[in-house]
Amino acid sequence: MVNQSTTARSYLNLQLSYRGSERQPPSALSVALFFSGIMQAKSEDGTHDKSMSTESRLKAVIAEYHDQPGVLARYRIDPDKERAILNLVVGTSAGTRTLIQAHLNHHRWRESCFTADLLKSSRWLIGASPRNCKEYMKSMLTVTQRIQEKFMQNVIAWFSGQVQKIRASTRAKFRPSQTEWDRMVDYTCVMERVKVEAQATLTHDPEKCKSVLKSIKTCFANRDYYEEVQTCVEVALVNWNVKHLSIWSELVQPAALALDEAHTDVVEMEECTLDAQFQEVRSKISLVEDKMGQLGLALRDLRIPIDCSELHGNSERPLFFHGWLAIPDSTLPAKGVGYRRNTNEESRDLSAVAVNIFSQSDLWKLQGLPLENVPRAVCEGDFCVPSPKSFLISADSRRNLTDTQETAQWIAGEDVFSKLIKSAFGRHLQKGAVVHSTCYCGSVEKACMALGGAYHICL
Repeated sequence: MVNQSTTARSYLNLQLSYRGSERQPPSALSVALFFSGIMQAKSEDGTHDKSMSTESRLKAVIAEYHDQPGVLARYRIDPDKERAILNLVVGTSAGTRTLIQAHLNHHRWRESCFTADLLKSSRWLIGASPRNCKEYMKSMLTVTQRIQEKFMQNVIAWFSGQVQKIRASTRAKFRPSQTEWDRMVDYTCVMERVKVEAQATLTHDPEKCKSVLKSIKTCFANRDYYEEVQTCVEVALVNWNVKHLSIWSELVQPAALALDEAHTDVVEMEECTLDAQFQEVRSKISLVEDKMGQLGLALRDLRIPIDCSELHGNSERPLFFHGWLAIPDSTLPAKGVGYRRNTNEESRDLSAVAVNIFSQSDLWKLQGLPLENVPRAVCEGDFCVPSPKSFLISADSRRNLTDTQETAQWIAGEDVFSKLIKSAFGRHLQKGAVVHSTCYCGSVEKACMALGGAYHICL
């Protein structure tokens, strides 16, 4: 038989922890340590069968605690705290628990950086990886004991740095949200992989390796490159690795950016640069698409061809320009071309009047303009750009345009916007309204006035 006096004493100590400090009940970690000791005693004594899982053993101990005399309703373990306790017992290392306990020794639970919701999350536990994680990213984003301890160190240090001069009653406002908590785990996983790759790359130079690892540690503590890492994790390109991060070119191998013709193939360098630029653009496009989806918009990718062969001498001009046609998902027809994604929201089909007119347009169906009807760009001499010296300056008097101005020049022109508006509105042209925010060369205004029906609002 298990030593009942030891078990009863543990339960009594837990009751006294609640009763003796009504305004500050014991933390989830303290309760987890209480219960883990009881579970270990029962396992050694044979009261708990070896076939029982850790979760079932914990539930049995909690139920036994609730049946103890003197346990009031406010002392009971709620399901959220039970899940947090299970995570602490099963999915954390001794080092992580020591870090949490050290933090709670100086901060009350309600003023600490933890909540039961954060601790019951499974993302930060050893062996966990993000939901729906791509297979080629899974090994890097899986939590290990070292990653978990580094993550906990960063969370506690970051919180402590923010609340140094903050009143204790307002410290809870600086706790990370659930999303921030999970993203910080991803950031820790990636930065730990950067450290491992840097060590493998710089084994031939121990002094430089030591200096670089120290710099990486500082960057991790300061959460440098945090946004860049989050973007790369969210996009999850197939050929992506940590060497594509800017921290690699800035700290680990800064010389790799220099064009050393004796050792570097210039053509390969240019291809790598273009590939990196493409990945950056693709990641930004993905972020925009995700944001549109969160706003309930259905997107149709558009490929807009523009004829600028005789108007511009730039050989690097694109053949097609990328864009989107965004329509509220709830106004799309349930069936047919461009059907709505969330069909469960409305069981019945929309009436013909309620269906968005743009979902029936040629621009939506063809995902662009037909190749036999390619619009022509505006001539260089007719293109004007804003300038701080004067409101509008012709390109003839200022030949050195910025990339943004030159791109705007490529897609400008009355012919371009006339065909886009016609393709989008179709037979509803007389009812249309065009809202835009660009002041380049007035092409939108000219197109609207020429069509006669659509009008413009300039923001």
